[in-house]
Amino acid sequence: MNIIALSVSRKVQLIRSIKDACKVSSRKLFCADASDESAALYFADGFVITPKINSNNLLAYLLNYCRRNNITFILPTSDHDMVFLTNVRKELQDNGITVLMSDSETINNCISKFKFLEICNANNIPIPTVYKSLKAIEYPCVAKLEVSQASKGVFFIKKYKDLENLLKKYDFSELIFQKFIDSQEYTIDSFYGENGKLVCAVPRKRLRVIDGESIISETAFVPELIDLADQLASIFDFFGHITIQAFFDGTKANVIEINPRFGGASNLSFKAGLKSPEWMLHLIDKKDDLIYADNIKYNLKMLRYSQDFFHEM
Repeated sequence: MNIIALSVSRKVQLIRSIKDACKVSSRKLFCADASDESAALYFADGFVITPKINSNNLLAYLLNYCRRNNITFILPTSDHDMVFLTNVRKELQDNGITVLMSDSETINNCISKFKFLEICNANNIPIPTVYKSLKAIEYPCVAKLEVSQASKGVFFIKKYKDLENLLKKYDFSELIFQKFIDSQEYTIDSFYGENGKLVCAVPRKRLRVIDGESIISETAFVPELIDLADQLASIFDFFGHITIQAFFDGTKANVIEINPRFGGASNLSFKAGLKSPEWMLHLIDKKDDLIYADNIKYNLKMLRYSQDFFHEM
């Protein structure tokens, strides 16, 4: 019946959007995080401070909390959540709890940068050139660890000296080196139905990014990127809200990564008409009457800012 979102951190607007959708279907939204200083916790119908994601006690803790609060759905909001939930999905299902994310193979193929690039190459999905040897590298370039999130594990290499310093910390085999693309970066907020069919896709420009988070974004009508989101549906078995990162120079797209979950700035697309929280609830209620978005607001800009929040311990 009810839903719990994990690792909510400071994703206040996302939690508000999902909570509003839950009210319509008489559900409650609970939130979980390992820190009581995660602001989004205090905007849910209820919250719990959990053991850390790598704790052996986390699964038992969550199962107990879900039983006591009639929670039958778990929603990940970070890559760490998805890895954890992939590993315990069967145990959760055996206890009547459904994980609201794509299947485990899709999750693994998107999180692993090595697997992701291999699949893109096999299916002619355009990606930035990959340098397979030190001699082949052209500067500037971008280096990534196999598993990275936001800006963590991503390195901008301006010159050979930067490369030398990076290779003091990591072996070449641990990293992926790609051509630096100097064009507009986009996130494509996309929603896919239960059969993996694209329901709607909304490209948004990432106009200002801090620590991997889009602080200023603007929706844009880019047919090539909407078609790309549809093309990817034939390769990956997506479910629900997916964020696709890509560069687009006006003629050619280059896919950087796919995050099979809600994004930190996805609220802009919700405001523009992408009804992902509502559609997600329609899917789990087994309804086939998704309210398709046919009037997306383009050139809608979002400016994100910090807001003080106070609570007594």
